[in-house]
Amino acid sequence: MKVSVCMITYNHEQFIAEAINGIISQKTNFTFELIIGDDCSTDKTREIIKTYQDKFPNKIRALLPGKNLGMMPNFVATLSACKGDYIALCEGDDYWTDPDKLQKQFDFMRANTTYSLCTHPVTTKFEESGLFEIFPILHPYRNNNYIITPEILIEHWGLHTCSFFFRNDIKFPDWFDKVKAGDLALALILSSKGPIYLLTDSMAIYRRHPNSVTAKISHMVPMYISDIKLLQDFNAFSKYKYKNTISKQINFYKHAIKIITSKTKIRAMFFAIKFLLLNRRFSLSDIKKINGQIGQRKVFYSS
Repeated sequence: MKVSVCMITYNHEQFIAEAINGIISQKTNFTFELIIGDDCSTDKTREIIKTYQDKFPNKIRALLPGKNLGMMPNFVATLSACKGDYIALCEGDDYWTDPDKLQKQFDFMRANTTYSLCTHPVTTKFEESGLFEIFPILHPYRNNNYIITPEILIEHWGLHTCSFFFRNDIKFPDWFDKVKAGDLALALILSSKGPIYLLTDSMAIYRRHPNSVTAKISHMVPMYISDIKLLQDFNAFSKYKYKNTISKQINFYKHAIKIITSKTKIRAMFFAIKFLLLNRRFSLSDIKKINGQIGQRKVFYSS
């Protein structure tokens, strides 16, 4: 098996069919499998998965534990079940839009053995409004020829799980299954083995809906606290090679927590604007390039 697609899901009955369809419709000149880890969904997600598994028994393998594992243990268990030479990721509420996505990433990684991860821009879909937002090609990535080093990744995180494609040779540290941002942790671990490359095509949709982990501002403080712990663990894991960049980013998170928890709305608003300016910058040429690949009418651009 050349490629394993790792998908974790929980209560995604509205979305799981589209996620699966985006994967089984991939056009490749190599074999691939879809491993789905359902974390004891209480809706009809499992029924839908079983229907697809029955229809594509040689393509889909479902992991259906008898009890709820939690997001990260489920992610680790599903990753561990992947037997392909390469692994691609797509969570159960996201979906791929380009049928050549796997082939493009496979070709790149096979031809460029020094890279640890291949990724690409992703478009955000806001389920409640039906709007699509072009996810920017961040300036630090573009200005570095789309090559992402650990330092750039730490300062300008903005990659999405459904864009990940990497070799199945990773050994996870003990702290990996305890983090909350599994995608960031994975990207950091991989980046320590070699640079990350960002393809320029937008090839997937990331959904924002009320049940998304990052959908509410109330989730930001615990998320930042978790990110601080992650950076501290990665600092030791990387033998403090990136300690200056990590220290700077930790201070940024601490400052963000202080402002978000402040009762002064003006300060909170100032931080929100500053955060957008620092992390959501992109050029008009980027917008035009990606917009031509979406084919959706309801699109807006953040700046």
